[in-house]
Amino acid sequence: EISSGQTTTVDFALEASPGALSGTVISAVGSTPLSGALVQVTSGGVVLFSSVTDVSGNYSILGVAPGAYVVNIKASGYQTAISGAIVVASTTTTVDVSLEASPGTIEGTVISASDGGAISGALVEVSLGNVIVGSAATNNEGAFSIAGVAPGAYVVYTYATNYQTGVSGAVVIANSSSTVAFSLQPTPGTITGTVTSAGGGLPIVSALVQVINDSTVIDATLSDSSGHFTISGVPPGSYTVSAETATYQTGIQGAIVISGETTAVDFSLAASPGIISGTVVSAIGSTPIAGASVEVSLEHIVLFSTVTDSSGHYSILGVAAGSYVVHASASGYQVSVAGAMVVANITT
Repeated sequence: EISSGQTTTVDFALEASPGALSGTVISAVGSTPLSGALVQVTSGGVVLFSSVTDVSGNYSILGVAPGAYVVNIKASGYQTAISGAIVVASTTTTVDVSLEASPGTIEGTVISASDGGAISGALVEVSLGNVIVGSAATNNEGAFSIAGVAPGAYVVYTYATNYQTGVSGAVVIANSSSTVAFSLQPTPGTITGTVTSAGGGLPIVSALVQVINDSTVIDATLSDSSGHFTISGVPPGSYTVSAETATYQTGIQGAIVISGETTAVDFSLAASPGIISGTVVSAIGSTPIAGASVEVSLEHIVLFSTVTDSSGHYSILGVAAGSYVVHASASGYQVSVAGAMVVANITT
């Protein structure tokens, strides 16, 4: 009210013109616009304004009083982003946000391929482009879990003592678990040794050495110029190992192969036996003498003996290679003595 002769005072407190907030929300991987993301403007923990992004990932909030604010941006499958914003009167403040996808988890088990048992203490590593982004060790049940892995495609490795390395791919999805199961083969062992002759211990070259499992040959090799052989990559287990070559008897031995270790198997092969055969006849008339006694001796020791048949014939099998003395005797006849050289696999 204005009175005559008096001064009336009118004071004004003017609010600053409001400003605006706008921006774009994209995915940190691929820079893809995110539609439907929730944008909230807060002050003192109180939500004052909110909006959602359009199909191009854009948002705009008008009528924001000048001041300092906190902007929260949320989208399904992505981690929440928080950004500060200063709003100036009659001005649009731009807040662009790049959201990181929510992490996922890689979990699974590590077991032995040989018996299906759990492998505890195995190291599991998650790799992206040769960079290890996560790791864990298996528990007593062979289980592992690696959390906080960003969505994407990874290579997972697992290492365990006395086992071959396991490798598998894994695709991680936000807020989800990717399962990887490993069945590790035991680290193979090695069988090595030499093949020599029993008579003199000389190396036997090109002897065929075979590793046999349940009558099946799983690997083989030839001895070298020193009689040595090596067969690698043999799975742990019990095997039969044989060594054979011409003019020698086949050698057979058992071998237990242990993971990551070398098993020694040496062979000393005896020469294959030969045969001494012949006919005993009368010096007069060359009449065959039946029932004559024939003895084969070495250094005055009788090793073999037989008698002639009705045709005066005899045959002694299984005589080791070497030099022998053969005695033939019959009632009414003088003893006859002859030398015999036996060669492996040959009839003398």
